[in-house]
Amino acid sequence: RRAVVCGPFIKPSVKLGSVLVRCEGPNSFVRGGSRAMQEPSSSALNRPNLAFLHIPKNAGSAIEDAARKLGVFWGRWAVRNHTRVHVGDGCPYYHLPIDTLPEPHAYQGRAVFCVIRSPFARAVSQYGWLHYMQAYDSARKPHQRGRHSMQLPPDQQSFSSRKRCTVLGLNEYLRQELSSYAAAKNATRRRQVGNCHFLPNSRFVWTGEGRRACHFVLNHSTLEYDFDALMREHGLGIRYLDMSSHAQKLSSASLAAACKKLVPSDIDADNVRRMQRIYSDDLSRLGFWPWPGGDASAGGFS
Repeated sequence: RRAVVCGPFIKPSVKLGSVLVRCEGPNSFVRGGSRAMQEPSSSALNRPNLAFLHIPKNAGSAIEDAARKLGVFWGRWAVRNHTRVHVGDGCPYYHLPIDTLPEPHAYQGRAVFCVIRSPFARAVSQYGWLHYMQAYDSARKPHQRGRHSMQLPPDQQSFSSRKRCTVLGLNEYLRQELSSYAAAKNATRRRQVGNCHFLPNSRFVWTGEGRRACHFVLNHSTLEYDFDALMREHGLGIRYLDMSSHAQKLSSASLAAACKKLVPSDIDADNVRRMQRIYSDDLSRLGFWPWPGGDASAGGFS
């Protein structure tokens, strides 16, 4: 199985912070990283030398919650006000590509890992998340609504509840959001669509200038194996099974359960064509299948 991938700009035995990253080639697996580390001290637990870059709809919240339980604060837990948004955007800072952040930021001088996922699977997950958040917010007391860190972005708060968690509803929603993304006149406008949830994986893996921003790329389809391997390499006790409580919470809402019946092959031909244009870099550079009827979870560097 493809595990942890070294960035092409990382030369063998380069130090990132105090972590020695050993690579045998531009796209090789990491070898012996943990042997170059000492056991992390308790004072360093909340800021390990490994930083997590949250690509939306790729298990990011589950990873952040699992890490937080062990005193490691990534993503939305990295600062006290974890709902802080990027100036000019509607996106939380933890949903933004690294090169859009003002310096200094939490990724500087640290090895960065991220999780990539098929654009088609991400789109279906986004639709299910939308309905989960509607159900979650409606179940809260009036004075609690709108104060949660995962509240719906403004452009989606009025999304119609009819046809929810249906194939027709999925494709109407994607048509609306993908059309808005394609019509956006600049990068800021594109980020604002869906709270940065529609940005391609590749926009996080590489900067706008084409430099590698995510050093360790994990595939969502093999996350159970790749995540644990990376944590062991960096001396961290976080494991894939620690994410189970987050998954159970998402499954508890009836709408989320209904949306689980939807699959990438439910995306209609018009939306597939839209996605092939928008996510062309994901398909060509990250190796994902260009249609949802194939192995939509596949992916990896060639």
